[in-house]
Amino acid sequence: MCRKATGLLLITAFASCGSPQLQPRVLGGPLSTPELIKGAEIIIVGTITSITFGKVVHTSVPLFPQLNDCLVPVRISVSVENVLRGSIPNRLNFEYFGTVCGTMGPVESPQGGSRSMFFLRNDSGRWRPLADYWRNRIPVLTGRHGNELLVGKPIEEAISEILLTPSDNYTTAGLVQALATATSESSSLIGPSATERLLVPLLNHSDMQVRVQACLELNAFGNSFEDCARRLVDENLDLMARQGFGAISPGLAVDLERLANYSDPDTISRAQRLLPFSKIAAPPAPTPLLPPALR
Repeated sequence: MCRKATGLLLITAFASCGSPQLQPRVLGGPLSTPELIKGAEIIIVGTITSITFGKVVHTSVPLFPQLNDCLVPVRISVSVENVLRGSIPNRLNFEYFGTVCGTMGPVESPQGGSRSMFFLRNDSGRWRPLADYWRNRIPVLTGRHGNELLVGKPIEEAISEILLTPSDNYTTAGLVQALATATSESSSLIGPSATERLLVPLLNHSDMQVRVQACLELNAFGNSFEDCARRLVDENLDLMARQGFGAISPGLAVDLERLANYSDPDTISRAQRLLPFSKIAAPPAPTPLLPPALR
C-alpha cells in the first residue's frame, strides 16, 4: 500500500504504487536559470507543504559513481501561488532524486514551508525537475506576490521582479538575503540597468540593513552610486558618535566597511577609524560615548 505524506512539514516514506519507475538524471552540475527557463514546461512559485522520501535506489551515475547507492526518490507537494508558464491546479506534486550521503556544492535540499520558484517538466505523467541531485529551484525570499505583478511581462522580467520585490509576509532578513543572492540572477536575465531599477527603491526601505545591501549591490555593477554609499555610511557613523560604538551591530559594521569603499575619501577615512571598534561584539547598554576627538 502506498503511504502519502499530508500536512505541513510532514515527512514519511512512499512506495511507487505501480507507477513506471523513474530513472535519475544527474548532470555535471546545476543548470543555470536561463537553462531552467528554456527547458521547463511549467514554471510556478509556491510553498512546499509536504516532503515524502522513498527508499534508497541502486543505480549507475557515470559522472558521480559515489552516488550509485546514495540516491533516494523524493515527492514534494506544493501549494501554488503564481503560474509563470503553463496551466496547473492550485496544488501539485513533483518527484526528484535527492541524496542521503554527504554533499558538496549547490545540492537540492528542500525545506517544508519554504517558498521557491520551480521549473518542471512532464515525465511519464508525473512532474519532475529538469535534472536531479543538484539544486533545481530558486528560493523566493520576498514574500507572496499577487499575479498582477506578472501581467504582460516577459518571463525573465517577471522572475526578476518576484526575486527582488518585497511583498506580503516577507521578512527583512529574507529580503537582505534575496538582494545578496538574487541580484546576479536578475542581472543575467534582464541586464544590469533593468536590475538597478528594481534595487533603487530599496534605498529608501525602512530597514537600514536592507538599504545598505541595496546600495552594495548597486555599486557592485560598477556604476556610480557614491551618494548612497556616503549617505548611509555617514548616517551610521553619526549614530555611533551620538550613542557609542555599540550603536550598530558587528555584522552591519562589516557591511558598512565594504560600502565605505564606494564613498568619498573623507568618509572612507572616518569609517576606517571608527568601524573596527563596532566589529567587536557590542557591549551591554549603556555604551560609552565616543570621545570628542573621534566624533
